[in-house]
Amino acid sequence: MRLVLPISKCFKLSKLGARRFKITSSWNPGFNHYSVGDREVAELRDKWMEFQGIKNWEGLLDPLDDDLRKEILRYGEFVEAVCRCFDFDMSSPTYATCLYPKSSMLTDCGLDKTGYKVVKNLYGTSVVQMPRWTKKTFPNLASPQSSWIGYVAVCDDDKEISRLGRHDVVIAYRGHSLGAALATLTVYDITTKFSNAPIVSVVSFGGPRVGNKSFRCQLEKSGTNVLRIVNSDDLVTKVPGFVIHDNIDDVAERETTHVASTRMPSWLQKCMEDTQWVYAEVGKELRLSSKDLCPQIINKGNVATCHDLKTYLHLVDNFVKVEHKREKPIDCSG
Repeated sequence: MRLVLPISKCFKLSKLGARRFKITSSWNPGFNHYSVGDREVAELRDKWMEFQGIKNWEGLLDPLDDDLRKEILRYGEFVEAVCRCFDFDMSSPTYATCLYPKSSMLTDCGLDKTGYKVVKNLYGTSVVQMPRWTKKTFPNLASPQSSWIGYVAVCDDDKEISRLGRHDVVIAYRGHSLGAALATLTVYDITTKFSNAPIVSVVSFGGPRVGNKSFRCQLEKSGTNVLRIVNSDDLVTKVPGFVIHDNIDDVAERETTHVASTRMPSWLQKCMEDTQWVYAEVGKELRLSSKDLCPQIINKGNVATCHDLKTYLHLVDNFVKVEHKREKPIDCSG
């Protein structure tokens, strides 16, 4: 899975509050100032719409805003919780279901004190036709029954709502990159089918491409906000197909993203688009690199680790700005 889809509703604050910041009573009527903790909370609640992409994250990604970094990592924890809760044991009678009840799911998987409550489980059914021999060897795998793919959680803690500056609803999916694709399709459904939908944003990790240029235009027209966190060394983010982009002139960047130049006859470009192998990148991209921050992963040729969610969270936690290289690379082996 690699995605979280926050849905936000504006909340009128009646008092300052926080969950993860220590607020001291340093306010003095004579000086009229807040404590450091108060200022951090105020900055988050005042800028939450920017963090949800209302301005397409302009000025927040390069260098990466520290408050936005915390929000991305916080949503990443919700994604990781899905993986922790999923029963991967194919011999288990509860295979492909959630290991814990809704009431205690987040706490049981180690994500307690979030201020969120799981209100709904999400299920999906694969339509892939499995070979007949799998029915005997892996009966659960070949089963057409639906499997647990994520959850919906609502922030119901007054202090956390006050800190965020809004009511927040999180939809988290699981699956090897499938979740990121599902999130993009889900946000499109929400914004196109509900005329009075609140601000809906996608924060995805390591997702594949979804849709062509027409689909991207529909997303932009509906006011959908998509932030794609991409590892340049993650092969999954470079498939399927390829993209045609007029604004990428750098040869190295075109090679790493499978981008074709539009400096070609219009008839040829039209023929390529008709093949249905031409995709368009959607939303705003935060591009990271294991090569710069976790070179030991690349040296070992560990392609799977480049796609791992923990690697993505390591990269987000240590990313500063484009072309910035740490003096000492971080250890991603743990």
